[in-house]
Amino acid sequence: MVAIKSLGVFLMINAILFFNIVCGDDLDLDYMLSLVNSARSDNGVDPPLQLNSLLIGTAQRHSERMEESDELSHDDVDGDFATRVTDSGYDWNAIGENIASGYENEDSVMDGWMNSPPHRANILNPDFRDLGVGRSGDYWTQDFGRTFEESDAEES
Repeated sequence: MVAIKSLGVFLMINAILFFNIVCGDDLDLDYMLSLVNSARSDNGVDPPLQLNSLLIGTAQRHSERMEESDELSHDDVDGDFATRVTDSGYDWNAIGENIASGYENEDSVMDGWMNSPPHRANILNPDFRDLGVGRSGDYWTQDFGRTFEESDAEES
């Protein structure tokens, strides 16, 4: 029992460090999650999303790649979106991605996405359960997903 508690504390500390290192000071993950979940709730979409460390890492790396190349694209040197998510270890059943550039903060980029029908559709997609967000400079990425495990649990 002590080993399990120690492992839990270790994992929690590493998750906190991961979020702080990966996302830096330019992105408030909890605030972005609250904006996404508020939009979902306001539009009658359940369930609320939860942050996923694999999707956060994938989104952050993609934002960095877009900034390095100064190109807004769903594809980069690591491949297309599905390849990047698969390579992260996220065992996905459903995925989606929003990208943007030129926005100053979480509120402005969310306004932009919510006023764009394809991006809005990802945010309000009831099939998604998990969210990862990344930002590098002016480049933003939202990665959405649902794992096979989550799908199987809901079917039982």
